[in-house]
Amino acid sequence: MFEDSPWLHKAHLSENNAQLRLLMGQALYHARDYKKAKEVFKNEFSSTGDDKIRQESLIWLARTYIRLKDFKNAKNILKTFIIVYADNTSDNQYREESIYRLAIIAKEEGDINLTTLLLRQLLAEKPSSSYRNDALWQLGWIYYTQGNLEKSLDTLKTLENSPIRMRAIYWQGKISLMLGRKDNALKLFKAAADSFPPNYYSAMSKKAAEKLGSKSSIIPASSYINKRQTKPNQANDSLIMKRAQRLLELGLNSLALKELASMDQRQYPISISLLYKDAGDIYHSYIIARNQSYSSAAFDYQLAFPEAYKELVERAAHKLSLDSFLIYAVMMQESEFDARAVSHAGAVGLLQIMPATGEMIAKKLSHQSFKEDDLFAPPLNINFGAWYLKTLITRFNGRLHLAIAAYNAGPNAVDEWLKLWGKLGMDEFVENIPYQETRKYVERVMGYYEAYQTIYNP
Repeated sequence: MFEDSPWLHKAHLSENNAQLRLLMGQALYHARDYKKAKEVFKNEFSSTGDDKIRQESLIWLARTYIRLKDFKNAKNILKTFIIVYADNTSDNQYREESIYRLAIIAKEEGDINLTTLLLRQLLAEKPSSSYRNDALWQLGWIYYTQGNLEKSLDTLKTLENSPIRMRAIYWQGKISLMLGRKDNALKLFKAAADSFPPNYYSAMSKKAAEKLGSKSSIIPASSYINKRQTKPNQANDSLIMKRAQRLLELGLNSLALKELASMDQRQYPISISLLYKDAGDIYHSYIIARNQSYSSAAFDYQLAFPEAYKELVERAAHKLSLDSFLIYAVMMQESEFDARAVSHAGAVGLLQIMPATGEMIAKKLSHQSFKEDDLFAPPLNINFGAWYLKTLITRFNGRLHLAIAAYNAGPNAVDEWLKLWGKLGMDEFVENIPYQETRKYVERVMGYYEAYQTIYNP
């Protein structure tokens, strides 16, 4: 953007356009060029006379320092923001963010007293803050780790109607069990387990309930699968859909896909998803199917959890003694089955392999003349990604949650976390993962894996 970009002439950069420069800094931030973004935000904060732009520049600068892991400068900026804009109400969201981010940095540095103080301040100042749920969770988890189980239980109860309800209920069950309240624990575990398809916390709850000698009330997968194996209902099909069906019958898949792309996908979504699947476009089939309500009686769960590139995956899984469902689960989280996907960091293809990692794998597998673009090819990407996943599972002695965390954050990061929390159970280890992105990644992949097993192997 700064060096002779054809679409942005240098003359414009010298103009007094604060908003444009701020947007350029944000673009660099999202492109993960944090060093350049930092300089843009610093210059903008010191040069602009627009107070709103100054606030935005300051908060973006704090975010950038956090990304650069320069927590000292991030803390100084966040503290400054809280002090300077203490009475500001027009952009209160930035003050909320400053308090929350400062609390998380304090937590990472081991200053639990300051963390608790800041989280309570946030909740007192703005009970309806967008950070409310996470602030309550952080407080509940701090109380749990300090052994203050009653206080943790009371805090987690306030999250029962929140988006993280399943997480809160599972841990309420665990705490109730630790307090000797077996009946209440069982009730909570069964409430969290009653979910189909299962996710990470419902699966954990089901296993916990079974340990207590009770079967959970998860709806049997056999009630759902194999119910929608027929073609879409011809009577309800539009003319475009009928053309797409006919083109597929003639083997003209590319033309059929053009017909489907022209349709309003809100009409007959399951039929359209099935046609995309028949045409070999698993990505669009999945995207349409996942947006449908799981409560729909006509919903085909196998469309939302597809066996994408089945022949390639099963061949790689068999060769490496891996469960193919685990490969599907990682693929769903990594690329949503889009073979052309490229992440902000440059990871490529179905299993989102970094080019440098691809080169390493190519050498290990004696794959001659490897090129970065080869990672877009499903056969190679699946083989490389499955091989790398297997090496991580082996490295961490079959502990899937560690291998999955390493696939996202790298094995060296997981080695460091093991030094701190290696003696904890899987559920506590996952909750203690300091990278929020990695913690959610592990929860999702483990949940998807459980769902695949339940749907295809009831």
